Amino acid sequence: MPNNAASNEPQREKLSTKIIAIGLLLIALLSIAVALNHPEPATRNDTTATALASIAGQSRAIFSVHATLIVLMLLTAIGMNGLTRNLRRNSQLTMAAMATMGLSMLSMSLAALVNGFAVPIWASAYPVPLSPESDAAARAILMFASSLNRVFANAAVLLSSFSLLFFGISFAAKPGALRLVGGLGCMIGLGTLVGFLKGAFILDYHGFNLTNALFYIWIAAFAGYILFAKSERCEF
Repeated sequence: MPNNAASNEPQREKLSTKIIAIGLLLIALLSIAVALNHPEPATRNDTTATALASIAGQSRAIFSVHATLIVLMLLTAIGMNGLTRNLRRNSQLTMAAMATMGLSMLSMSLAALVNGFAVPIWASAYPVPLSPESDAAARAILMFASSLNRVFANAAVLLSSFSLLFFGISFAAKPGALRLVGGLGCMIGLGTLVGFLKGAFILDYHGFNLTNALFYIWIAAFAGYILFAKSERCEF
């Protein structure tokens, strides 16, 4: 009986790995879809009163989108950790990639807490109608919140770019299709890093959707490799 249990252990491990891979594929698709429905309640060109009313009026949609994205990021980090810890010849680069990915998810979650929770709650409770003094104060708070959100989001993109680069370089030394997945990681990581640093795109709503989609395209590629690789060639 103990021998049977021991012989079944690799099969159970492979099954759990496949289940995690399927979960990551679904998470990737869902995250891209949710991000594309990210509300854009206000712009810098709006008056303060218009911005407050729009943010407060869309607070439920803002809450739900950002809460969903935070949960998806947490599940992504857990799923990727579950897959990469089983890699044979797991390198220091792979562990560094997971560490930077975790920090990226944390930083983006902090941006989501600011933009998706703190600002709508504050906007909904802000006293109206605005006086010249309260208008100036509210404008200053909105600008500060926007800057704080941008700092966290910028840090997240930088960290995720390095994470994909680390994964890509690490996987480039592995055989088979995983090398192609590594090459894709290098391309996306280097592309987002250079594009971001050179100002080719900024993290407005469109920039966020672009970087989020590219990141999850790589997650889907990695999960797809794990799911469809032949067992005798799979690196697990």
